[in-house]
Amino acid sequence: MKTKSAVIIAVAIVLLVGLFACYAIAYMPFGGTPATPLLTTTFLQSGLPQGSSWSITFNNVTKISSSNSITFKTINGSFKFNMYANEINVTPIKNISVGVSPMWMTYYQNLDELLVTNDGSNTLSVINTTTDAVVRTVKVGLFPAIPILDSTLGVIYVTNMHSDSVTVINASSFSVIKNLSTGSLPLGIALDPSNGYLYIGNSGSGTVSVIDSVTGANVTTINVGGAPRGVTYNPANGHIYVANYDENKVNVINPALNSFYNITVGTNPMWVTYDPYNQYIYVDDYGSSNLMYISNNSVLGTIPTGIDPVGVVYAGNHLIMEINYGSGTVGLINDTTNSVMVNLYVSLTPEKVIGNYTNQNGTFSFVTYKKNLPMWAIYNNNTGLLYMTYFRTNFVRTFNMSVLPDMYIGILSAGSSRQINFRKP
Repeated sequence: MKTKSAVIIAVAIVLLVGLFACYAIAYMPFGGTPATPLLTTTFLQSGLPQGSSWSITFNNVTKISSSNSITFKTINGSFKFNMYANEINVTPIKNISVGVSPMWMTYYQNLDELLVTNDGSNTLSVINTTTDAVVRTVKVGLFPAIPILDSTLGVIYVTNMHSDSVTVINASSFSVIKNLSTGSLPLGIALDPSNGYLYIGNSGSGTVSVIDSVTGANVTTINVGGAPRGVTYNPANGHIYVANYDENKVNVINPALNSFYNITVGTNPMWVTYDPYNQYIYVDDYGSSNLMYISNNSVLGTIPTGIDPVGVVYAGNHLIMEINYGSGTVGLINDTTNSVMVNLYVSLTPEKVIGNYTNQNGTFSFVTYKKNLPMWAIYNNNTGLLYMTYFRTNFVRTFNMSVLPDMYIGILSAGSSRQINFRKP
């Protein structure tokens, strides 16, 4: 009996050891701790244009797909996710005929008006954004650039680069009131509502003209050097921010003292815009293809963009738009996360150009291809339409911008799923 009992006990021990060994092999990695079962987490999308790619970063792992789903295998827990969609082909709706070579635009939602400067015909086109029709054409100076509205005085200001002036237009009758003298090649312009002064960046003379908007008198000229271009007003601190292309700096002007200090940014800053939500100044760096965001006098961060960014616009609803001339895209940036959500591909079809070239050896024929690349973008929050101008055209093109996701950042538990729907902003 004792021998039989000992055999039974020995067999039981062997079975237990075997079971434990199987468990160890199945569930214990080399580190000696039990392996955690992995859970499947699924992200689903709908509404993304066919052929467009999207990506999800979940638990610090990024996956890209052009299908309707992306899955992850992760341990149990809740993890942060980010969504990104790249170079979505948005749907063009129509072209609105304007002047020759439309460049910059400004949109005033309360007036349902889009102001477009045409540097090839030296005019300002006024588009009614309810009907998307041109309702007025105003003759201005040579190579008009930036239009802005002074709602207090009821006038529109347009900088004229090759006339070294600012045209003042009655915003109701659209008649020209007068022209104000500036420095050389005026480009950016901003109004300080606290003192009623206009600040104009003169890219040819390295100065900022300060003009009294009521009297039209030149108050002072601030010598900032370089090539000042984009100008914006920061109501949070009352200062004027100027993108200085040649100096790789943003000049910050204190209107109370007419003095300035510099913030070093990337290469060849082109434009600046103010975001009322976070009170940041966004500046695009043409030479380094970056977008930087500034708080008061400090650069807080850098956002990689497309190639050759030429403009940045605050579009409302936590949306910053970056116009990338070189890559033919508009980047949509969320100002809460300061990350690119979507890149819209908006460049026109390449255009074939045939011509003749003459030198000392004779005349030769040539064929080249060029793209009508994007110059400026405006988003209409009322209609969900995107308005684009292009180099060497005579129209403003509208797009249906129904491509923003309803969720681009959040927290998700492993083993669950999340639906992401693309829609208009």
